[in-house]
Amino acid sequence: MPSAEIDGFPVDSIRAEVTRIVESESFRSSKVLRDFLTFVVDAKLAGTTEKLKEYTLATEILNQPPHFDSRVNNIVRVHAHRLRERLRDYYRQEGAEALLVIDVPKGGYVPEFAAPVPPAAEPQVLAPAGVSKGEQTNRVPPGVQSNPKPGRLFWFVTSIALSIAAGFAFGWAIWSPKAGYQPSRAAPNAPQLTQFWRPFWKSSLPATIAIANRSFLLDEHGAYIPYTGPRDGLPGTYISKADAYPYADPSLLKSAGRVQFNDAITGIGEAEAVHLLTQTFVLAGHSTVLRRSHLLRVGDMQTGNIIFLGSAAGNPLLRPLNAQLDFQFRSGGIAERDASAAYCAPERDPQSGALLSDCGLIARLPGSTPNSVIAILAGVWTYGTLAAARFTTQPEGIAALLAYPGLAQSGRLPTYFEAVVSAKLVQGEVGQIRLLTVRRFGPPQRRTLFKSF
Repeated sequence: MPSAEIDGFPVDSIRAEVTRIVESESFRSSKVLRDFLTFVVDAKLAGTTEKLKEYTLATEILNQPPHFDSRVNNIVRVHAHRLRERLRDYYRQEGAEALLVIDVPKGGYVPEFAAPVPPAAEPQVLAPAGVSKGEQTNRVPPGVQSNPKPGRLFWFVTSIALSIAAGFAFGWAIWSPKAGYQPSRAAPNAPQLTQFWRPFWKSSLPATIAIANRSFLLDEHGAYIPYTGPRDGLPGTYISKADAYPYADPSLLKSAGRVQFNDAITGIGEAEAVHLLTQTFVLAGHSTVLRRSHLLRVGDMQTGNIIFLGSAAGNPLLRPLNAQLDFQFRSGGIAERDASAAYCAPERDPQSGALLSDCGLIARLPGSTPNSVIAILAGVWTYGTLAAARFTTQPEGIAALLAYPGLAQSGRLPTYFEAVVSAKLVQGEVGQIRLLTVRRFGPPQRRTLFKSF
């Protein structure tokens, strides 16, 4: 039985606030958000918040089928994001005088009830006699340049810069292959790295890093909807829903407003992987060219060596090749060519759904010309891509490949091969990396797989 008060507020007051919200202009146009809010609040009032999991929300509110899988369908997270944004809009406008604020904090779906936070009072400015407050504000002593305090944009940009710097500084997390070890801070041009990167460093062809960037539709509320359709437009180009429906989740499009194309997004794992690869090449005396994968053309593959960062989902030229690899990206993980179950699948926390591990593919393959080579460093999620990049830019990772039974000959790696690694995640950071398997790349007749280009 629900108690008389929840979070210090009478239940009747909470229900009355929900009624005001769902009848407001902010929510009147979206039945799905009204139902979402009502459902999670009712669960909180009934003391049954344990049922507020993605599967329950998807099947009971969003009309998803019984086989719904949150690993491949983010519809609940998208609508939760929209709900949070719509609640903020409501409390900035119609609910500005409300005595109770309802929020659904990020990281879960359990609502919270709190008193509104009063806006900060304007600081009192005391002006000298004979000088108005307006004049006092604008007066500057002679010879002194006016320097206003940094605004929100300054601190936002500063925080982003510090976060990136911290990510690079602390990104060298503990990782290991099967036996487990700590990575050294050896220079990236250590001799062991030549074992993997020799074909790139000995080639006269340029090396291009093709960084995966998936396509999305951005709606008027700031929510991103995964999109697999043609990339004909420039970022910001509006797309009609009729044209988008075959390539995006219809349930997400239905509740979205006007949508526009956006392909200027990449994962943090791919971004840090670019840093690692660039550092490795520069310290070895070589240079690289960075391109977004969808801007890569067949001609680039015929005139240079390519390093694909990210899976086929964000690398269009890899999609027709995925089926020819011994280890293939499929829904839910990386699977062997003829197997139905995943060889390596990311793990999730059964309660929160948070990722606990990711999988990565490392491959060195023949290019589309006799003298070219291609590398693939790709994860099921962005963390797997970072794990693959770390593994191939640290001496310990190459040593693990060389020690793999039956792989190396005369102390050298085979020319072409595929490897699968798994990475544990610690508070959203890549931690321990383990080498799962390595396989020489296919029979000779499949060593021309890029000739189709």
